[in-house]
Amino acid sequence: LGRCDDALAVVEEALAKDPLAPSLLSARVWMLMAAGRMAEAVAAADAVLPLASRAPMLFVVAIRTHLAAGNVARALDLLNSAGHTSAERYPGYLPLRIAAEVAAGNRSSAQELLDQLLERGVDAQPSACYAIGEAYLALGDVDRTFEWWTRSVERRELWSVWFMAT
Repeated sequence: LGRCDDALAVVEEALAKDPLAPSLLSARVWMLMAAGRMAEAVAAADAVLPLASRAPMLFVVAIRTHLAAGNVARALDLLNSAGHTSAERYPGYLPLRIAAEVAAGNRSSAQELLDQLLERGVDAQPSACYAIGEAYLALGDVDRTFEWWTRSVERRELWSVWFMAT
């Protein structure tokens, strides 16, 4: 914990061997953000976008990075451009859209998106409980966030593993 620079060095070493690995490229962005190096994280996220058509999770990473950096307009642009990819199927995609709408001051739009997510139900997509928790977090409802994340862990949803690791 707290050894972001060490973790980043390991990721960089792995990238030297496989410079186009989406998991390593996204890990590099996450490590840069964790180390507080936001400008580098944003640049790294933007640099991998040309690969996002074959690895749509890179869109999700870039969107989250821009939101974390306060670049709401850029995050919304990326959300809109990701529509032609399978990024929309990632459990974290809709909660990111909700977070972007909240950050842009469109709370009613964000609530409508949450309502859609809730209407789908927990069996409609993988890691639905995790995604619903993320959506509540974006809306600032911490109690409901933990309620849904707890359900995610209880259901052993794939993304809850990521949640527990971070």
